[in-house]
Amino acid sequence: MLKKILILFSVGSLLFCQKEKKDTLLRDLLLLNILSQPNYSPAPYSKYLYTINRGSNDIYAFKIDSGNGGLTLKNTTRADRDPSSLIINFTGSKKDSDGLFAYVSNRGSNSISGYKINKAEGDIEPISGDENNTIIASNVGTQPSALTFDPTGQYLLASNSGSDNVRVYTFDSSSGNITPCSGTSLVGVDQNSSDGVNSTNANDDSSPISITFHPTTSRIVYTINYKADTISTFSFDLLAPTAPLTLETSKQISITPTGQAGVAPRDLVFEPKGRFAYTLNQRDNSLSFFVVDLNPTSSEYGKLSPISITTPAVSLEGTLATNNPQLLTQENLGQIAPYKGAIDSTGRFLYVLYYSAKKVALFHLDSFTGIPSYVTSYDTGSNPSSLALDQSNRYLYITNAGSNTIGIYSVNPSNGRLTGLGTVTTGIEPVDLKLY
Repeated sequence: MLKKILILFSVGSLLFCQKEKKDTLLRDLLLLNILSQPNYSPAPYSKYLYTINRGSNDIYAFKIDSGNGGLTLKNTTRADRDPSSLIINFTGSKKDSDGLFAYVSNRGSNSISGYKINKAEGDIEPISGDENNTIIASNVGTQPSALTFDPTGQYLLASNSGSDNVRVYTFDSSSGNITPCSGTSLVGVDQNSSDGVNSTNANDDSSPISITFHPTTSRIVYTINYKADTISTFSFDLLAPTAPLTLETSKQISITPTGQAGVAPRDLVFEPKGRFAYTLNQRDNSLSFFVVDLNPTSSEYGKLSPISITTPAVSLEGTLATNNPQLLTQENLGQIAPYKGAIDSTGRFLYVLYYSAKKVALFHLDSFTGIPSYVTSYDTGSNPSSLALDQSNRYLYITNAGSNTIGIYSVNPSNGRLTGLGTVTTGIEPVDLKLY
């Protein structure tokens, strides 16, 4: 009890010292201006769902039934080799007259493919119009693993897990084309990484497999470095269009507890107000918890401060998914592999996929401290790889890479609990999905 009180006190003190102040800097006013324009009015529910499928090198487009969450296949189109991440530029296409564009990182060809989406029908096709020529950016870096747009929709960022750096592109909202920034468009994820295509240090192998903007500002970007067990923090300056991205070396943190082996972080998720962040650590089946500095005038703005909490390995119900199924025990929890996470728009519920255990777990998030509490878990298909909540928070969708399906779940709005509604077939080995 004393430890819990001390934890609550430490979190509360940090929050008190970090009262959210109105950010009057021009770069954030640009974002607020874009999001407040009359034509920007998100639908009360998501209309379409898209998956990229690594095994069949393609994209599937589905229409979502707003009444029951069901999926109907609209069309398919090609991707390039070993697609790994899918992103849709929502903010750059907020008006009905604007185009809607999607992009896929291809680990197998070190490239990015570009697509246009029919906003009325949901169909997706290459920007070029040619399924055999989808690539719009080559030499992205080695093994591009994740993509993100800045909140204003002006820049596309790609993290390269092979060359340990981030490539920055400008986005053309009329054509959908992307162009490397004219200044330094490749930025290393730590002091040992190169701003060129390859690392300058043969011993450096950070492997940034995830890249994320802070949810309430365009000024801060993070990468999750899977092999280095670190989080890198970057500043992003919309007023410096030739070289907007800068590594903040003083804000890099290690996720691995002192004296322990690496935890292999897979994903970083924020609650909607950006006060708290969580990493999902694959190797030891743990969640790491951070409080975020939200004082925009502070030199520590955006820095993640780890909070030590007792989070024992989750005792998921059921059996471990192996050739010889075993009951889930403390001894084999390391084989469960937390993989991806999503938080609902109210900030109350965190959903975590467990790749090896074929489970999705529900955690309740304390509204004041942000501390996660495990509630229960549910069965998924084989090797769940990505997940997304629709805009109404009524449905949760999960891609199952091992069974080539999308699982559909209804969400109880009062307690976050799930009810399975069945599956639909998608391409071979789906690894990412996005909703529109």
